[in-house]
Amino acid sequence: MTTFLVIVGIVAITIVAICGALVLHRAAAAADEKAQSEKIQADEAQRQADEAKYVERRAELRRKAEAKNKAEQDQIAIDLSKRVEASRISANTIQRELGIVATALSRAENEFVEGAFAPFWDAIEKAATHLSRANNEINAITVDSKKYLEIRAGFKGEAPSYILDSSSLSDSAFAASRMQGLVRLAQKDFQFATIYEQRRTNQLLVKGFRNLADALEQMTNQIESSIASLTDSFSEIADAHRSNTGDLLDSIDQVRSQMAANSESRRDHEEKQRAMLDNIQRRRKERFETYPKTFL
Repeated sequence: MTTFLVIVGIVAITIVAICGALVLHRAAAAADEKAQSEKIQADEAQRQADEAKYVERRAELRRKAEAKNKAEQDQIAIDLSKRVEASRISANTIQRELGIVATALSRAENEFVEGAFAPFWDAIEKAATHLSRANNEINAITVDSKKYLEIRAGFKGEAPSYILDSSSLSDSAFAASRMQGLVRLAQKDFQFATIYEQRRTNQLLVKGFRNLADALEQMTNQIESSIASLTDSFSEIADAHRSNTGDLLDSIDQVRSQMAANSESRRDHEEKQRAMLDNIQRRRKERFETYPKTFL
């Protein structure tokens, strides 16, 4: 009996020990499971935090890129407007200079009729000086128009229209031809030609020509060349942006048509100048023939 009780006790102790071990195992497993779950949650929270930071960083970079692009586009728009405004100022300057040229040439014609040699060449020199300034402004517009086209290539918005009053271009060519015709008439007259030879090396107070002779010999060709370069630049602007350049194309056609019309006008004007010279020479001959008789 005693042995039996001992065996029962041992079995009971063993069972208790086993149960205790199971409980401890389960507790340890639960702790491990909880720790694993907490780690997974922590990792997920970290991943979400990292993803949020990445998204925010991407958004910040995007905002900075958009702000930089907007600033660049705003600056391009400003630069385009400056080029257009500069060209308009040059166009107005051309008109002002041509007004002075027209007045000087009219004065030269009157001085020629009156036989005033020095005042005639004073007027021609003044016309050449201001016509050269007009030519420099035409070249300035060409530079601005080419820069406008270059800048506009990087502009994504609607650029300011590059539209100018083109009448001054053809007027410049006509004025140069008018001056050339007057000079040619004067050079056929011995007395006017003699005064010219004394003044041909006079320096002009404007860049582009070495002296008066250089200006008178090259002015017409230079102005026509400058106008051709400018109309070519206008054509490039029109070709690159045909959706908004109807007025510019009309302006180019107007210049070319006016240049052709001016060629006809120049021929008519030259005929009138030749007739004027014949009349002047005839009157001078008559005065010379009658002059001695008044003292007889």
